[in-house]
Amino acid sequence: MDQEEILRQAKAFFFQAMREGYAKEGQTKETPPEIPGCKVITFAQGDFRLEDRYFVAGYSDKSYGTTTIWYRDEVVWMMQYFGKYEEEAIPFLKEALMAAYEIDQFAGGRGPEEYRRGTLSYVNTVQLSQFERFEGKEEIWDLAQHGKARGWHEYHGMALI
Repeated sequence: MDQEEILRQAKAFFFQAMREGYAKEGQTKETPPEIPGCKVITFAQGDFRLEDRYFVAGYSDKSYGTTTIWYRDEVVWMMQYFGKYEEEAIPFLKEALMAAYEIDQFAGGRGPEEYRRGTLSYVNTVQLSQFERFEGKEEIWDLAQHGKARGWHEYHGMALI
């Protein structure tokens, strides 16, 4: 299989894995004892495996993570993200992410460019949005509280083949 076909399949696999990942209601996360503060979600199918590792600081609402895809045990794609979210905003963040994943919409690997429910607004400002190279910033705003920021993540990533 050539690199172009591997990436095409990796992108389809990305959406499948993310629908079963962090944004899924009731998702089980592993906590490796050798890596304090780390949560890991893994999904594998056929020759592909995705691992989403993220860390949340115990003394704040800041976090960072990496999402990596392997094809036949070779790394082919990665994403890094970091920022902070108020705990109360996280269910809405997961809802926004799932809105993009359910329709296989790649907007920097995060949620759609805009998503709203009630007074909450998710905005994803994508600077580069190809599966092979992407970057941007997502934010959640509470419009009922005069546009109060409820959190944000910056992200970037690329294909490694």
